[in-house]
Amino acid sequence: MCLLLNWPLQSAALIRSPLQLIAHGAEGQLELSKGNRVGFVKAMSRVFFDDGNGDFEKRRGLANDVLGLPREDLDEATRRVVERSALAH
Repeated sequence: MCLLLNWPLQSAALIRSPLQLIAHGAEGQLELSKGNRVGFVKAMSRVFFDDGNGDFEKRRGLANDVLGLPREDLDEATRRVVERSALAH
């Protein structure tokens, strides 16, 4: 579940092994090749293995300090977007 909004995560939560992620990613690439943009999410899933291989920050660090950028919290940023979206409608 998305901790911030209690949204259920469906397919990503069901996939565990790297082989399953690779297959899921290949399925997404096929969907993308047929014009289905939802396949993008599946295609990206193969990057985010349970071993943290897709976690760039953990592996290499960020350049926020060098660039003078603040560190952001994904949950807080999501909260702001949802609140702004609700106000706009």
